[in-house]
Amino acid sequence: VLPVMPLDSAILTSIRHGAKGDDRKMRDFFGGIMVVGGGAKIAGFNAFLEAKLREMLPGYTKEILIGLPPRDLDQQLVVWKGGSVFGRLSSSGNDSWVYGREYEMLGAKLLAQKCMWGW
Repeated sequence: VLPVMPLDSAILTSIRHGAKGDDRKMRDFFGGIMVVGGGAKIAGFNAFLEAKLREMLPGYTKEILIGLPPRDLDQQLVVWKGGSVFGRLSSSGNDSWVYGREYEMLGAKLLAQKCMWGW
């Protein structure tokens, strides 16, 4: 079963696991957050999320920055563009794909192998 958590907690968890205890990496990751999707177009959403993250991590207030996608990329469409690129990648040699048969055999354990951190 995949965990359900607020977005600010999910971002923090992802960064902590990705940085693997390296403070420099954490600071770099906090400066590279980009929220995309239709919900990201809510007025004041990025500022609210930044404030929530800064509340959670007062030692990183200067590093936390939620950036906007480049001007030519609409926040609502960039998700679909990324998905279309991922969908066109070759399935041979790409270990990001989770195949039905693999999941039937290994279940959620497979996610621990394919994802950045164990579920």
